[in-house]
Amino acid sequence: MGVGWEVIGAIRVAYSVKRPLTWCLLVVLPCLLVAFVAVLFSERYPLKISLGVIVEDNSQGTRDLLFKLKNEPALNVVKICISQEECESALRGEEVLGVVQIPADLERKAMRGENPVVPLYLSGQSLIAYNMIEMAVNTAVGEYSAGVRSVVSSAGALSVVPPAGMPPLKIPPVVVPPNPIGLQMHAIGNPSMDYRAYLGVGLIAATFHLASMVFAAFILGTLLRDNLVGKYLDLLSPNSSSSSFLSARGGRAAWAVAPFLLKGGRSGGGVKLFFALSVPAILILFFQHALFGFAFHYWTGFSFDLWQWGILALAAFLMIVAAFGFCGTALAITKDMRIATSAGGVIGGPAFAFAGMAFPIFAMPLAVQYFAFLLPLTHFLQIQNAVRMGAIALPFIEREMLILAVFAAVWFGGAAWGMSARYKR
Repeated sequence: MGVGWEVIGAIRVAYSVKRPLTWCLLVVLPCLLVAFVAVLFSERYPLKISLGVIVEDNSQGTRDLLFKLKNEPALNVVKICISQEECESALRGEEVLGVVQIPADLERKAMRGENPVVPLYLSGQSLIAYNMIEMAVNTAVGEYSAGVRSVVSSAGALSVVPPAGMPPLKIPPVVVPPNPIGLQMHAIGNPSMDYRAYLGVGLIAATFHLASMVFAAFILGTLLRDNLVGKYLDLLSPNSSSSSFLSARGGRAAWAVAPFLLKGGRSGGGVKLFFALSVPAILILFFQHALFGFAFHYWTGFSFDLWQWGILALAAFLMIVAAFGFCGTALAITKDMRIATSAGGVIGGPAFAFAGMAFPIFAMPLAVQYFAFLLPLTHFLQIQNAVRMGAIALPFIEREMLILAVFAAVWFGGAAWGMSARYKR
């Protein structure tokens, strides 16, 4: 009986209502994850995917096909262009994921049996979106083509009344093929549809996005877990003779990096310790990402100009700083390395699925779109896709780069401020 009561007592202590974190991890977190998945799959079919349409004339046939494209459940015609250059810029700038070009005199050419084709330009950076747009546009063009064939077939042979004394002249009907109007696909940015070019490069970025989060929790949290803060602060002391990278030289370097934060005795020592631990890790992760990313881009057959490599390098650096700062902030709030590591794993682990590579973000439910927007990985991949597609529209890249810079400043600044308060003797 005594052992039984001891077990009950241990359970009451372990699962006491005075330990809200236990119940959050046991009940609240699973419920939130299930609710998130329920919202993600709330629609039986994906939401509408943005599409651009190039119209070369204002004929009845063009209007009919445009009407069918607008009525496709999987499509959302957001841009109607007069010129090909206008819609091509929107496609390369990620405003739309596909562009349909309706040729002039489409219906007349089909009735004459000339077998015209409707060009469809798609982003080769998202295979799922590629297939969905292809199926939806093919359905709309197929319905329109069937309508044209029905009109021509119902006309039958034509009889021409000749002059008096001559027999009637019959003109045979035009032979219309089963599909008088065809669809011709063109992949932009990844014409060979090589899955390495859209999955491989994205997964490399996702790997370092997650590694930055997990390593931040480890390198910053180990000192708190093992009660080594005082020892490391001693290494940063000006009187220390240690030759470690955490010596006074490293401390003075940290003072030069952020002088506005490094004022006053112990608090300054905490910030110096944070920077001394963070800067080497961020630089190592950044150079590894640059090395593997360059090698993979080269392996998949893409070559960039120097300014494009510069854009990708800056975006990768900001992504790593933001991801590192996120887990640093989580550690400063929770003071528990395991919880901070779990937060990085829960958020950073499935990030690739919501970052727009596997499926377009704007075709997801609104709640999932907000979640994707808060991921640094999302904005890096948007920049990478734009550069790989040869985008020269700098406003789009500048917007995504600004968002990354804000994330990096907020999360890393929050981590520096929070961890400086935790790093006390």
